[in-house]
Amino acid sequence: MTTKGELSVLREQLDDQENRGRRKNLRLVGFPEGVKGKDTVAFIQEWLPKVLDLEGETFEVERAHRSLLQQRVDGTRPRTIVIRLLRFSDTVKMIKAAWSSLQYSNLTIMIFRDMSTALYKKRKAFVPLKRKLKEKNITFRLLHPNTFSMDLEGRRTFTTPQAAENYLKKYHPDVLMTNTLHAKLDYTSRSCSVTCRDL
Repeated sequence: MTTKGELSVLREQLDDQENRGRRKNLRLVGFPEGVKGKDTVAFIQEWLPKVLDLEGETFEVERAHRSLLQQRVDGTRPRTIVIRLLRFSDTVKMIKAAWSSLQYSNLTIMIFRDMSTALYKKRKAFVPLKRKLKEKNITFRLLHPNTFSMDLEGRRTFTTPQAAENYLKKYHPDVLMTNTLHAKLDYTSRSCSVTCRDL
């Protein structure tokens, strides 16, 4: 294996270790700065089970803190709250219960898994493809950590957007066309058909 290849493998291994270390973490986006004073842990332990309809469940929060990014002066974008749960199983329960956006004082709150920057970029790379599939009403899922599946003549799974797009180009090229382009091509085809009949 070349030195470049060895470095790539090493980076993947380190990134995997980092994400394993974050398995019990969740990121809460949208809470205003200073919410419920300084006792963030107590607030999260009380608020989350209620809003997720998981009352009666016991969730132990080991720690909770704002992200280390500098707070904006205008306060337009509050820093993310990062929480660490005692048990990974609780993290899974909360992720499953939080498919839709949550509300706090008329503000939209979203819950995400905590992950490394490298993994975040890999998942974000699927966004253009997700938009195209959504436009075509094709069911898809981006599973953790980075497995993309879509229901198209059976369930197909991919680990990179390039692999998914190559499959679509070969077997379902119409999926990659926008509805606007598809309409233009259809109009051109029909216009040509009329012209040809007139000849």
